[in-house]
Amino acid sequence: MNTRYSISSMNRKKLAALPLLSAALVLVLVLSGCQDLLVENNEDPNIENVLANPQDAQTLISSTWGQFWTRTQDYTTIFEELPIIADEGTSGNSRYNGAAEVPRVEYPNNYSLSSRFVSQNPWYNWYEMAENAAAAIDGIENNDLRIIVADDGEEEATDKTPRARAFAYFTHGLAYAYIANIYDKASTLSITADRDDPESFAYRPYPEVLSFALESLDKAVEVAEDSEPFQTPPSWMGGISVDNDGLARMARSYAARAIVYNARTPQERQNLDWGRVLSYFEGGVIQEDIAPTISTDGIRSLYIAYGQLRIGSANKADYKLIGPADVSGAYAEWFQAPIAEKDTFLVVTPDRRITGVDAEGNPDPKSDGTYFRYRPVRYSSATPSYLQGTYQWSREGGRYQNGTKRILTVEEMDLLHAEALIRGNSPDLSAAVALINNSRVGNGQLAPLTESGVPGDLSSCVPRTMDGQACGGLLDALHYERMIEGAYADAHRAWFDRRGFGTLKEGTYYHLPIPVRELQAFAEPFYTFGGEGNDGAADASELVE
Repeated sequence: MNTRYSISSMNRKKLAALPLLSAALVLVLVLSGCQDLLVENNEDPNIENVLANPQDAQTLISSTWGQFWTRTQDYTTIFEELPIIADEGTSGNSRYNGAAEVPRVEYPNNYSLSSRFVSQNPWYNWYEMAENAAAAIDGIENNDLRIIVADDGEEEATDKTPRARAFAYFTHGLAYAYIANIYDKASTLSITADRDDPESFAYRPYPEVLSFALESLDKAVEVAEDSEPFQTPPSWMGGISVDNDGLARMARSYAARAIVYNARTPQERQNLDWGRVLSYFEGGVIQEDIAPTISTDGIRSLYIAYGQLRIGSANKADYKLIGPADVSGAYAEWFQAPIAEKDTFLVVTPDRRITGVDAEGNPDPKSDGTYFRYRPVRYSSATPSYLQGTYQWSREGGRYQNGTKRILTVEEMDLLHAEALIRGNSPDLSAAVALINNSRVGNGQLAPLTESGVPGDLSSCVPRTMDGQACGGLLDALHYERMIEGAYADAHRAWFDRRGFGTLKEGTYYHLPIPVRELQAFAEPFYTFGGEGNDGAADASELVE
């Protein structure tokens, strides 16, 4: 691939002022899964040229969702690291950069190591997505840009500017929501910020970055609701088409999700603005799953391929994911065992998502459930016994193309809503329990949850607490449901949620540092996170040459 332009980190001004890539080529490259956005273009691909052509401008705006898809579904260094460190899956793959290592080690924010890409490449890609959306918004609001185009099947071009503006605000907010959820601090560039002023790039703590993201998501809702009726083309979001109300619901859903998942610790989770979370649910969130179509000639998800394929080094379900469903006591013993003595065991559970039943209707630990399947094949002998597994997630039928891929579900929204009802200023436990039971009973075929917690005793209750020693309470049941229902929806989700519930292994980094490449460029102090007994920043100066 010949290149003329690439994302550069030599200085932040270059990143922000980078001539925007040819919109059509950006889309092609995003869908092809290139890790760096590189372009060959014989014409000058500057912002004026792109935004001067309404069709190119619209393609630029729609392509921002493709960048979001790649970052969360098809980006190797993300799904090889974050789901593993979040105990969603295990792997025998040696490329996991020590993510599964116990005791935990600090994140290697080291320019000489390939594992730096977990923090580095997404940083620039999220900003590329945000800046493309921002440029389009600025063109519409401040430079008389009008998106007058004909969609497929239309004979005449009509003004689609409000649709483009609403969608650009949505993806702009979505990019910054992920930046806030992932990093400890970041720059926030307003639509009209002076990209030549270094102060525009000052780092702000993640709560401020989240507030900035929510402004754009709220603006997307406002623009969508105030516009004449529109429909987004299916090509924009992997076959999904939404109208004004649908886009507004998506924006509220991601806003509520971003607030809840922004908490780094249980204390932060408890003290979130739950009233604001509830306001998004009151305004209206998604009413059906967001499930783009994956195909051989469109978008794909290597994330779920690694999660459920029967070949190679595909993941197994981590016992911390499914173990709380075990009623035999085997998980409790596994949890308490020294790391060197942890090995595979059979999960006996009434949760039909995990396993099936035998001829007499009793739980059969060697049968497939609706979300997981029995797969006792071990990794190679080089893989430690504590990383071996007996079950594999298989909710998407063992495929990574030619079907649909859930990325945001009604179940997840119900469970986020339930948490807000439990933790809010005026708790409504009855309503929360009803929402949790939607998936618990409907999908898991488990006994209904009560306001007191999980029914039954140690011989029957699902879930148990994380250590397997007691029947779970209301929040244990909520957390279990969200981990099972949300498994392999988004490569970041398990990590985001576990840190807020405090169920990450001790020493697991709960956010990523600014990439070392960026720190070096600005002579900023080097730092990182994680390592046993270290929940905050660690001096990583010796890691950087």
